[in-house]
Amino acid sequence: MDMAVTGDIKRLFFSDNAAKVPLGPVLIIVIAVLIAYINSIRCDFQFSDYNVIVNNPAVHSWHGWFETIRHLGIRPLLKLSYTFSWTTGFGVTGFHIFNIAVHGACSVLIYFLSVRCLKSWGFERIEQITFPALFI
Repeated sequence: MDMAVTGDIKRLFFSDNAAKVPLGPVLIIVIAVLIAYINSIRCDFQFSDYNVIVNNPAVHSWHGWFETIRHLGIRPLLKLSYTFSWTTGFGVTGFHIFNIAVHGACSVLIYFLSVRCLKSWGFERIEQITFPALFI
């Protein structure tokens, strides 16, 4: 890899400002995700969940997941999350908690990516804008 490109990547992700994480927007995102999805924790599986999770032996064990991958199964990361949730043994509640956590983490990552992009386009005080909820 070209040294200039490597330096740009390091500067983008490991700058001195990277350690200064604005806690306010992250809390807004986490609280908004919890408010939006907390009521799903006690719900049962719905509609197609029975076909793709409950009645699908490919996601009930790690061996089943590897077999699906070996035979060029579709959506391997999604099925990986199903297999992880199923094999933990927490049932439907575990599925919901895991999915809420993944959704919240992705929302926070999109916020940080947006801040980085907007700063590179000249918006210096973007942390003060309260738009993180748009990414939920």
